[in-house]
Amino acid sequence: MSKETLIVLTGPTASGKSDCAIQLCLQMGGEVISADSMQLYRGMEILSAAPTAEERLGVPHHLMGILAPCEMCTASMSQERAARAVSDVRERGREPVLCGGSGLYIDALIAPMAFSVKSDETLHRALISESEQPGGPRRLHEELALIDPGSAARLHENDVRRVVRAIEVYRITGRTLTEHFLEDRRAERPYRDCVFALDWPREKLYERLDTRVDRVLEMGVVQDVEKLLDLRQQFPTA
Repeated sequence: MSKETLIVLTGPTASGKSDCAIQLCLQMGGEVISADSMQLYRGMEILSAAPTAEERLGVPHHLMGILAPCEMCTASMSQERAARAVSDVRERGREPVLCGGSGLYIDALIAPMAFSVKSDETLHRALISESEQPGGPRRLHEELALIDPGSAARLHENDVRRVVRAIEVYRITGRTLTEHFLEDRRAERPYRDCVFALDWPREKLYERLDTRVDRVLEMGVVQDVEKLLDLRQQFPTA
């Protein structure tokens, strides 16, 4: 059975991904599936530059504003939600267009990533606690270098979350994260993905970024951030 084609639009911030995806969907009868780790959250529409209802021009958008700011989303969760959205759009005879700049969320859907190793909460908390001690990030990175040189070379010691995850995977399974990645790469890709990355000359992209900043300030991004900080105080452990 031939694989279904999945169109993916990505690129740097302010490159025009959303506008391009909307125009493409209008031409081909499609619907946008967001691959943006911030647009998932309610109350961050301005901060994440999510297209407004008017800017969407009637094109349905999925996986936007579906989580409260205190909720967590992992790449595994994103993979499951996006795969369901793709299937739902196709079942209605429409064309899904994956759009966003969160590379991990894109790879989680189009690349073979099993996410089969479940986190051990006790171990995870212990490693995070160690990372918060003086010199903790360096010691954890040194430990990772001994058990998984490939991951240690790829990760900076200050990337504590990923260093902790790599150590956790090894302690749980006895196999390195590098070995798990190699196994994933040998698996068959779920879609015939067509990835388009928007690009601009650096000077033009900087101009677009400046315009983006001015626009979100005019729309009230400072007030939105203040509201999020208030929520943080209500849910200090979120």
